[in-house]
Amino acid sequence: MTAEIGHYALVLALALALIQSVVPILGTRLHDNTLMSIAGPTALAQLLFVGTAFVALAACYVVSDFSVVNVVENSHSAMPLVYKITSVWGNHEGSMLLWVLILALFGALVALFGNNLPTSLKANVLAVQSWIASTFYLFILITSNPFLRLAEAPYEGRDLNPILQDIGLAVHPPLLYLGYVGFSTAFSFAAAALIEGKADSAWARVARPWVLIAWSLLTVGIIGGSQVFGFIGFLVGPLIFSIFLQLFRFIAEYRIGETTATLPAQPVPPKRPLSKMRTSALAGV
Repeated sequence: MTAEIGHYALVLALALALIQSVVPILGTRLHDNTLMSIAGPTALAQLLFVGTAFVALAACYVVSDFSVVNVVENSHSAMPLVYKITSVWGNHEGSMLLWVLILALFGALVALFGNNLPTSLKANVLAVQSWIASTFYLFILITSNPFLRLAEAPYEGRDLNPILQDIGLAVHPPLLYLGYVGFSTAFSFAAAALIEGKADSAWARVARPWVLIAWSLLTVGIIGGSQVFGFIGFLVGPLIFSIFLQLFRFIAEYRIGETTATLPAQPVPPKRPLSKMRTSALAGV
């Protein structure tokens, strides 16, 4: 029953995401504050249902419910509890569920702490964030459902990949996900500004705290990865690290450029007339 609860919660999260991706934008077009205000509650409800789905999958792992395909393929009854929990995101289906959970988390944070944002901008940001989430919900439910059942449950599971049974890998992937997926908020702000036709510096100022939060989490995740895999493994590791590093470098250069731009301008000495320069040169001769 736990797996079914998780599956239905994910379906309800998809339904809410579809509503959130359409209704607030209609509200901005019609200048209807009631329609725009739907974005906040639906973002919070979406987090609630995705969180329910994630907890349901984690519960299946903790109790070793081997009637669930995902649990059979990535767990074992004799595994320590910490590795049963980390097995939730130690596979493709579970990691995608963690991905949408973080997407919903950042959407809910914007809904809760974005009270300083203009109403229309906030509605558009949450709508764009929900466009991204809807895509991943559909992908999970159609191709990567972690709640599939077996007709006959085996006595024992196949165990988690031994390489992933490391305490460092229990913390490292969620931190990377928090940083990497957190940058979806920056994209949502940029897309919302384009939708409003106000692609100026105003949206960048309000998006800055969200970019810094994601950047900081990504920094911690990259540093943690260097400790888990070692320096050489960190440099020649999987392709995903290259993506994280490029994103980190991009934001770092942006921050450096932004800091440089705020420095006081140095006074430029006035140019001397050419005739005076020639006179000075002849006097020197």
